[in-house]
Amino acid sequence: MVDSSASDRFSEATETLQSVLKDSRMKGKPVAVFANKQDQEGAISAEHLRQELGLEEPMGDVPTLTHVVICLGIDVNSQVLHA
Repeated sequence: MVDSSASDRFSEATETLQSVLKDSRMKGKPVAVFANKQDQEGAISAEHLRQELGLEEPMGDVPTLTHVVICLGIDVNSQVLHA
């Protein structure tokens, strides 16, 4: 899960994700990255987040299917659900 409105933390998220994806146990495993806080000002799109996280570039010999999913939290007291 990545805070899609916190651009100052993208490099940390990238390093962490790359480390996980390069682990041999992840080879061939699908990975979903959740672009959270899409309702916040400054939130970037799923495609932009893919670029920021380096998911557009090959990661050596560890092919992994990744998908970025946009999401946001909900207020359980609210009558409106966001997806």
